[in-house]
Amino acid sequence: MIIQLGLYYNGYEWNDIHFSISAASSFIAAIIVLLMHKWMPEFIISIIYVGTLVTEPIKKKRKEKVRDTVMDTNKVELKVMRKILRMDKKKFPEEISAWSKEFGYTIEDDYLIVPDKEVSKFIELIMQTKPFEKETTKS
Repeated sequence: MIIQLGLYYNGYEWNDIHFSISAASSFIAAIIVLLMHKWMPEFIISIIYVGTLVTEPIKKKRKEKVRDTVMDTNKVELKVMRKILRMDKKKFPEEISAWSKEFGYTIEDDYLIVPDKEVSKFIELIMQTKPFEKETTKS
């Protein structure tokens, strides 16, 4: 468009400028669409892969921090537990309450309290790839 206006300002006829540049821009757009069709899937996959490379160390460090905190104080912030367990923010309060009862933990204020005798089991579960998933029995 800028090229068209510049040429028109310099004295060229609008019909000569408009049709030739419009045809060229359509041709360029078609080439871009073909290239996107060929390269976009790889581009999207590479973005996902880079995201995974960035987030995995963060998740591992979060789990290690929780491990150290539980070993020292026997409690963990509920906000951190929600992130580790990947629970939905809206359903979290009721899910964490049921979940903590199932595993024998208690909730006080914004902390999950782990009993002394359960600390080693808690740490073992938290360090798993998918923490606290129920084991399926094989028949």
